[in-house]
Amino acid sequence: MKERVNLSFVSVAVVTVVLVCGLYFLLNLTSPLTAGPWGVLMVFILIYAISCGSILMVFQLVEKIYRLTIDESSDHLATNRLSKWHRRSYMLSAVLAFIPIFIISLNSISNLEIKDLLLIAMVEFILIFYIIRRY
Repeated sequence: MKERVNLSFVSVAVVTVVLVCGLYFLLNLTSPLTAGPWGVLMVFILIYAISCGSILMVFQLVEKIYRLTIDESSDHLATNRLSKWHRRSYMLSAVLAFIPIFIISLNSISNLEIKDLLLIAMVEFILIFYIIRRY
């Protein structure tokens, strides 16, 4: 049987702060020329992980506020919604964390225009709609 992964708010916050420190040191101690392609890839991975952690923290805060406003013992429908929201929050944060990567990638090739931002928004909307409908 699959075990449910439950990352606490504090652990996500600590990992995100450590990743921010790692990105800070990577950007200040190296340049793209000295780091090479692996250094640039590491910057993109760190930005994605920081974005994912930050969005997940916001989702966890929303979940905690929602838990405070309902009475779980009497409202079984709300408990079911919370378990679905908990599962969706990981997937949604992973999808939403790609937005900065898309924007930085398009900006690096000097191709960031309004139509590109609209395309990113449409792709993200389709992915979010799929996650909400599927899970």
